[in-house]
Amino acid sequence: MKFEHAQEDYQSYNIPLPNPNRDDIKNESLNKEIESKLFYDDKMRGVFFSYIYNGVLRVYITLENDTSAFNDEIVSLLRSSINKCNCSSGLLWVRKKTPKLIVHLENEFQIKQSDELFFYESTTFVMPRNKFQKKYDSGILEIKQYEDSFLDDCLQLFNEAMLFKMPPHFYPDEREHYFEQLRFNKENVVFETFWKQDNLIGLYWLCDEEVDVIAVSPKYQRKGYGSLILTRAIEMAFQTAKKDCVWLIASNFNEKAHSFYSKYGMEAQNQNRLSHIDSPIELDMQMRAACNE
Repeated sequence: MKFEHAQEDYQSYNIPLPNPNRDDIKNESLNKEIESKLFYDDKMRGVFFSYIYNGVLRVYITLENDTSAFNDEIVSLLRSSINKCNCSSGLLWVRKKTPKLIVHLENEFQIKQSDELFFYESTTFVMPRNKFQKKYDSGILEIKQYEDSFLDDCLQLFNEAMLFKMPPHFYPDEREHYFEQLRFNKENVVFETFWKQDNLIGLYWLCDEEVDVIAVSPKYQRKGYGSLILTRAIEMAFQTAKKDCVWLIASNFNEKAHSFYSKYGMEAQNQNRLSHIDSPIELDMQMRAACNE
């Protein structure tokens, strides 16, 4: 299932944390994922996702229907998130249409309603043409243009590598939707997949000068493949878009991605803040204008 709920579908709560008055952690700026879990059974889908952003524990729980089936597991994940974080405050977002879960969490954690809206902050990373010196090494991975027969491999890759996406997506459950979307990408944009011994390592696709999506299987991360695929993506963007810079967007809580793009040599520029109901179109227009200057 793909969740596309609007901001008003969620209620926010303050999470009581063990040390709310510790001055030494109030300004902690570490951004990182803590726990993530997809829930499946014959009738149910859901997700738990927690991370630290600007010193605040942020927890996002979505269930497709109102049920108690996952209460114990969700409680365990939330306790683990609280124990692993070093924060002075925490916020939780839960779908309003799951009162069984909400009541259970209220009893277990004494959460209190908040008026905090859920937002998604990100950073734009830019590679100017005059600073791009890398070259793609064609002898390491096999490049294949996307084909329909790759769909299930790609959906599995998305499910493993893109849990951070908000709202959360269960890619295999949206097979028909992504069949059409990826076929459209194949026919209209640069869309390449990367393989090693019949294993899908990663992929990317472009939207003009933007690297719209880039993903590497967690099983093959920290082996140099991410840099290799990004180099190919930037090369192709400069070849096809004929612009002065190539850019992409990374979630601010995804510290690993920020570190990767910075070490690669991309420049962090715009800070972006979007809610569930905001559109990224205006941001895209701003960045495309900047790359045309």
